[in-house]
Formats: sequence, structure tokens, C-alpha cells
Amino acid sequence: QEGYLEGLAALRPGSSLDLAAGEAVLLASDGVWGEVDEASLAALAQQHADDPQRLADALVAAALAAGAPDNATALVVQRSR
Repeated sequence: QEGYLEGLAALRPGSSLDLAAGEAVLLASDGVWGEVDEASLAALAQQHADDPQRLADALVAAALAAGAPDNATALVVQRSR
């Protein structure tokens, strides 16, 4: 799917992502990924587009509210504008 990194290739030492100013990367545990549907994730990303910490907090809160059965962790890294 467009916009998603899959597999471990992107995590090899020495690999990099070329982000444009304002673009972000989300790393999420299955507690978030399995509980927050794509439409909710997109809505939260738009709502918190300028604040990566708030986006991460909102994703974890949404996952916990949806009943995440295990850890719910989100890390959002955004290139400065």
C-alpha cells in the first residue's frame, strides 16, 4: 500500500529515508496498528499534522480506548519544515 514500509529491509543499518520537509514516519506496535483503523489513523494524522508528539499520544489513546490487548506504542518522526 502506498505510504507504508513493509518488511525489515527499511530497518537495516545504514539504510535511510528521504523525507521532504513536513513529512513524517509512524512506527507503531501491533497494539496500535491492530486497533486503530486506517480512516481513524488518517483523521488523527490530519488533526495533529504539525505536532508529532500529540499524534503519537492520540494514536495510543485511540488504541487503548478501542481495547488494545497488549502494548500500544507509537513513535512519530517528522522532518522539520
